[in-house]
Amino acid sequence: MKNLLFLLTALTLIFLSCKEEKKIEIIQDYDKIYLSAGEVDSIPKIKKGNINELTNKLNSEEMKIKVEEVPFLEYTLYINESGDIDKFRAVYSPSDELTQFIVNEISDWIFEPARIKETPVKSRFTLRFLKDADGKLTFDDVNEFLIMADKMPEIIGGLKALQEKIVYPETAKNQGISGKVYLRAYIDETGKVVSAKVLKGIGGGCDEVALEALKSVSFTPAIHNGKPVKVQVTVPIVFQLN
Repeated sequence: MKNLLFLLTALTLIFLSCKEEKKIEIIQDYDKIYLSAGEVDSIPKIKKGNINELTNKLNSEEMKIKVEEVPFLEYTLYINESGDIDKFRAVYSPSDELTQFIVNEISDWIFEPARIKETPVKSRFTLRFLKDADGKLTFDDVNEFLIMADKMPEIIGGLKALQEKIVYPETAKNQGISGKVYLRAYIDETGKVVSAKVLKGIGGGCDEVALEALKSVSFTPAIHNGKPVKVQVTVPIVFQLN
């Protein structure tokens, strides 16, 4: 009996010693290691690579079916201190095939690295493409023009000042066109609108009128980490028939 008990104990110990210890992988938070545009003094900039060429390829007939059902595409590039792409993440991509296409296209890109003071640092670069009013993808530069800041810009005089610049197009009046035109404004550190585009239009000449009105107003500068920064904002302009 004692021998049997000893044998069972020995077998149990052998089994436990052979059992693999379960390991759980701890994934690094790369968004903390690689800094955002708002955390650096100068953002990473493409040194070798062509964003316009990539955009044109995405809008080609060959790629059209792969992107026609999506409102936007977004990918994060993790850039090291030498300006090379360390890692890549698909934030919003309709297929693995399209993701691989983007990876292949940017595989030899080189960046001027982000800096804090004069020191190169790890940083993130966002490749985001939005559909414009014509359904074409355009590069949305959220790297130079932040989408969020500690204090966002405001139209000097408010939306009322913007609406006062609107002259209702006769074509739209005659056709009974009304609604909201949604615009994207890119604003520099002084509060000036350096460019703007239509995100969603209503036609009848309203889109063009809205763009001209937006370009003619000024904003208070956006502030992030205690300094003025470039930002982008979405602005709705109302066209309403009496």
